[in-house]
Amino acid sequence: ASLCFPFSVTLPEGVTAHKVTAVTGDSKELTLESIGNIIPADEPVILQGAATDYTLTVNANKGTKSSDNISLVHRLSALA
Repeated sequence: ASLCFPFSVTLPEGVTAHKVTAVTGDSKELTLESIGNIIPADEPVILQGAATDYTLTVNANKGTKSSDNISLVHRLSALA
């Protein structure tokens, strides 16, 4: 799953968030890097975990967004 919230969240155990650091192969291959269990506000991520229901904790602090996270909005829509 992918997500991008306008607020920071903390992930529960069993869920890992990854940011995209590179796109290759005509936008069909992504290089991912784990960002830990806290997702800053406005940080687009791809989540990895078992298929089940999870509860995310909303944080009061927005956190610091990565400067090297690649936006995939236009790249992925071109593949559809």
